[in-house]
Amino acid sequence: MSPKLSKTLITGFIFIQFWAPGSAEEVRDQTSAPGGVWWDWSVKREWSDTHRRAWGTITLYADPEKTKLITAETLRFSLELDCPISTGPELVMNETSGASGLSAEVRCAFGSDGKFEVRWQFEATDPRFGSVSDKGGLPK
Repeated sequence: MSPKLSKTLITGFIFIQFWAPGSAEEVRDQTSAPGGVWWDWSVKREWSDTHRRAWGTITLYADPEKTKLITAETLRFSLELDCPISTGPELVMNETSGASGLSAEVRCAFGSDGKFEVRWQFEATDPRFGSVSDKGGLPK
């Protein structure tokens, strides 16, 4: 993970209280790659005694001001989290064609108090800009 992304993740946390017992938070980032593609991502998580849930979106843009959406021939977005009572992590990967944005959601039926790690990743490919990808996580 790049130092810039790490710093942005650490300073970008926004805490949101939900009506149900438990807590949630969201983090956003704005990044670009060579070839004229910029993207925004948003990942949120919430937890309580009964569940863990993470959801997020990725959106692609053709300009640094993020006013013009750009479509990708293939767009993939995945979220992964560890469940308290499980043999491994829960992972969801969504894929679409000809889109500028995509969302994903993953959840566990069992919860626990406190934050949990969420890992995310996206990849976009198109003949106009080649391939761009990014990944990161929300630490515990």
